[in-house]
Amino acid sequence: MLLSYNRFAEYEPAKEFLSLKLLNNNVFLAGGALRSAINDEPISDYDLFFTNQLVAAQTRLKLEQDHKFEITFKCPEGKLTSYKRGYMKVQCVTEDYYPDMGTLID
Repeated sequence: MLLSYNRFAEYEPAKEFLSLKLLNNNVFLAGGALRSAINDEPISDYDLFFTNQLVAAQTRLKLEQDHKFEITFKCPEGKLTSYKRGYMKVQCVTEDYYPDMGTLID
């Protein structure tokens, strides 16, 4: 079952995350945040996936410089960077890159 963007956007805990304007055709949200929204549960973190390395780097820079998130974990192999600002946690997953959302969830 896919959660529509509109339904996710109406989910109150997701509104602050969406206000960061990180998602686009090259940055995808997947993982537990979507499951939590479907089940009307608290969101523990937001897992971001990317189409390529450059987009991932730009998103990390935006989190750090524009939105003042702090790095809480950086994988030595470069597969994951975790961020936190207040109660919000965002993970940039860079183990693999995906040309589109369909490939990611396939």
